[in-house]
Amino acid sequence: MAKLSTVLWFIPVLFISFVLSGCQTPPHRQPALSETSMADRLPKDQRVTASIKSHNHSLKQDFLDLKDAGQWSSRGYFSAQESDRIELLLFRFHTAHHQLNDIADRYRNAKQGSSTGDQALALRTEANQLAFEQAQFLVTTFADDPVAINKLNQAYPRTEIPANTYAELAGALKSLPRRETKHITRRIEDDFDKVAYTAQAELFYRVSRLKKPTAQPLSFSKKQKDELISQLQPGDIILTYTAGYASDVFIPGAFKHGMTYIGTRTQRQQIVQNLDQVVMVGGSREAKKLKRNLLTEETKQGLPANLIEAVAEGVKFSNLDYIMDTHINRMLVLRPSLSITDRARHTGRTFSYLGQEYDFRFDFADASRQVCTEVIYRALMGLNGFDFPLTKRGGHVTLSADDIVNYWLNQQPDSFEFVLYVDEDPLNFPHRANILIGPQGKKRVEELMRELASKK
Repeated sequence: MAKLSTVLWFIPVLFISFVLSGCQTPPHRQPALSETSMADRLPKDQRVTASIKSHNHSLKQDFLDLKDAGQWSSRGYFSAQESDRIELLLFRFHTAHHQLNDIADRYRNAKQGSSTGDQALALRTEANQLAFEQAQFLVTTFADDPVAINKLNQAYPRTEIPANTYAELAGALKSLPRRETKHITRRIEDDFDKVAYTAQAELFYRVSRLKKPTAQPLSFSKKQKDELISQLQPGDIILTYTAGYASDVFIPGAFKHGMTYIGTRTQRQQIVQNLDQVVMVGGSREAKKLKRNLLTEETKQGLPANLIEAVAEGVKFSNLDYIMDTHINRMLVLRPSLSITDRARHTGRTFSYLGQEYDFRFDFADASRQVCTEVIYRALMGLNGFDFPLTKRGGHVTLSADDIVNYWLNQQPDSFEFVLYVDEDPLNFPHRANILIGPQGKKRVEELMRELASKK
């Protein structure tokens, strides 16, 4: 009878451990504890497990609340706010999952027969059971929602969440043969997708860099540069057009590129005084990263870092003076209408995308990579009513620089304040910049957008 009870004791441990071997995210090995170390460690791990058990209830409810409120099924993609919310929930999910995995792994050598061994086995079983219930809940809750499944399978670089969360969990809950087959199939699909994406990125990168030798940027005098920069504030949105590039074919419109002016380190710190109201995901790790980036004074090229932009190399710091010398044939600066608190949030959100890869598919439904206007979109959505509608182009939902201008002019005129507009001075040669501030500048932008609309 004693032997039978021992076997029965280990059945749930073995079964759940077997199932979870494929759904821990990601697995890592640590030294197993000796019995003496177990006795010292058990009280802490018991408290942590009890805390996670309580946390799981609130996490499940938050997932359900998001699903009930979400409109992604009818829309076909997650809005920026929904994307941020599900990233935060996934971050909480992964954090708890890692802790449960660590606890179960620490006591893998626990044996029945002593008070410490019995407690350790019971804790290991409970940790595995909680992790199993977590996985089962997430998989079953979104099983009939392909848009959400796609979202849950995305990678989230700023919170270090790997790709295929949902697929890994769903596969782990299936029988081993089916799980292995699914895993192999997914690897093949992922490898093919990576090859196709890399080829697409390489093509766009090369073609977009082609430029007519005769195309020249505007010429700014030092006085004009000083005047222009004196008008700017951190958080201003800069939309530009550069003549002569082959990428103009891919991105038609009056404006092709979007950047965010972030000012000097001192200016940023004056805006972001309370990091707690800025950091939305990533917890203390993200707060440290934000603080480090706020202190950054120079780009990799040694120039003053006063812009954040997404280009082919990724989301990075840039310098406005350099861009004015090399890339401006047309420029519009808009200031988001935000409260002090929302300006801090906007700054923090913008900084949170630094270092992420460029999205050569221009797919705003995928938050794992960013295009230039996508950083603007994600940083502003939901603040003071900002609600940019996305447009389907090339099979993906997007927001162009022109879409931002039209949103301001035609849908939400109070969303931005006009700061300045720059184009070529018709009375000077060659290519002298003409800076327009006030009603005259706004009127010129309106005329430009009307001219463009009439040609469509």
